[in-house]
Amino acid sequence: MSDSIKQKAHVQFTLNGEATEVAFAPHKTLLEVLREDLALTGTKHGCELGECGTCTVLVNGRSILSCLMLGLDAEGQDVKT
Repeated sequence: MSDSIKQKAHVQFTLNGEATEVAFAPHKTLLEVLREDLALTGTKHGCELGECGTCTVLVNGRSILSCLMLGLDAEGQDVKT
């Protein structure tokens, strides 16, 4: 297995009002990080194409489709599910 596959991204952000740090594969979307790495299954999988809005979360008070946002982009942000 190559080193790039094994590497994990470490991201810190505020999640539902609490400081959060999580490590995950850098290719994951915010939706995948929330559900798979943080076990927050309230954010739902939908079309995963950004068309249905099922995965919507608030990032810095703005509605964002979490299936279209990389988890890496959550660094330093305020995320509400």
